[in-house]
Amino acid sequence: MSLYTFNDNVQLNAPKHIDTRYINLFTPYTNVGAANAAIPAGYRYLGLTVLIGTAEYWYQAGTGDGNLVLKTSGITSADNGLTANTSSNIRLGGTLVANTTIDGSTSFELTVQGSTNTANGLFYVNNTLASGANTAVKGKSIDGTAILGISTNGSAISGISTSNTAVLGSSTSAEGGGFGSSSGTGVRGTSTSGVGGVFQVIPSSTNTTVTTAQFIRGSTGTVANNLGGSIDFRLYTVTTQDQLSNQLISKWTDATLATRTSQFSITGVNNGSTGTILTIGADGTLTTVGALVGKIITTGAGTYTILATDYAVIATGTTSTWTFPTAVTGRILLLVNHGSGAVTLGTAVTTANATTTTNLPAGSTYQIMYDGTVWRKIN
Repeated sequence: MSLYTFNDNVQLNAPKHIDTRYINLFTPYTNVGAANAAIPAGYRYLGLTVLIGTAEYWYQAGTGDGNLVLKTSGITSADNGLTANTSSNIRLGGTLVANTTIDGSTSFELTVQGSTNTANGLFYVNNTLASGANTAVKGKSIDGTAILGISTNGSAISGISTSNTAVLGSSTSAEGGGFGSSSGTGVRGTSTSGVGGVFQVIPSSTNTTVTTAQFIRGSTGTVANNLGGSIDFRLYTVTTQDQLSNQLISKWTDATLATRTSQFSITGVNNGSTGTILTIGADGTLTTVGALVGKIITTGAGTYTILATDYAVIATGTTSTWTFPTAVTGRILLLVNHGSGAVTLGTAVTTANATTTTNLPAGSTYQIMYDGTVWRKIN
C-alpha cells in the first residue's frame, strides 16, 4: 500500500470529479443499487460520498450495501440536547438552549408519539416569561389546519394561562386551532361521546358574576347600524346534512358609541323557512311572531296553591280556595271561575281605587298583576 504526501493543493485540469466513484462516468447514479453495483466492496471506505440523482449519499456506518444512506444536511450533533441517532434521525434529550428551527420544505411532518399519563401530557411547552403577551405555542396555516388535536379519551388540546390567552391560532382560510380566522373556522371541537368544547373559569370569589366566554364581532370597515353577531345551532337532517335550526343574534340598532342601543333576537325554522321568532329590545320590549303560551291549570273544589310556573288557573267545581305564590314584580295571572261556586282568594286583589276583594264569583275572570306591593286587577 502506497501513501502519497502532497505539500500543496491538487488541481485537476479536466471537467471531471477528482474521485471517479462519485458519479457513474459522466452522470449521477440512478439509484442506490446502481451505485453499489458500480463500486466493488473493496473500493469502498467509511465516509465515501456518491451522487445519486440530485442528492448525495454516503457509506455512513460501514461499507456494506445497506450502509449507503442519504447524507442529511440537518443537525447531526449538538451540545444543547440534540444527538445523532441515524443518518435521518435526531435524538432529543436534555435542554435546548437556543432558537431551533426544523425546516422540512413541503413534505415534512413532525410527529411526537408515545404513551404517558403525566400531568403535562406527551407534548408540553411552558413559557415562564411573566410580562407581556407571551405565547407558549403558536400555530399558523396559510390554507389548512394550524393546530389539530385528536383524542379518544381525554383533552386533545389543552391551554392554561394565568393572565392571557390559553389557546391561540391563526388561519387565513381554514381551521386555525384557536380564536383567529379570516375566512374559515377559528376553533373547532368534535367529540363522538362527550362534549365538543368546555369553557371554564375558576375564580376565588364565590358571590360574583365573571365572564366565562366572550364572542366578539369586529369589522375592518366603518361600523354602521345593525352590526351584529350570532351563535348558530346546526343539526343533522335525515339526509345527514347539517342545517341551521336556531340562531341567537345580538346587534347594534344604533352603533353610535354615545347612543349605542342593542337588540337580541332568536330565529327558528318553521316548515323549512327561517325567521325571527322573538326579539328583545334594549328597553325590555319583547316582540314575538307567535302567541304567548302559558301553563294552564284546571282545579275542582278544595284548596289549590298556585305555582310559580302557572299562568291560567281555571275552577270547574264548587267552592274552592286558592293560595297565591310568592309575589314577583310584574307577574301576571289569569284567574277563571267556570265552577258553580265562588273561589276564595288567599290574597286580596285591588279592583279599583282603595277597593279590594278576596272573592272570585262564579262566571268571573280576573287578569291580575303584582306591582311590587299589591296584586291589581288589570282586566
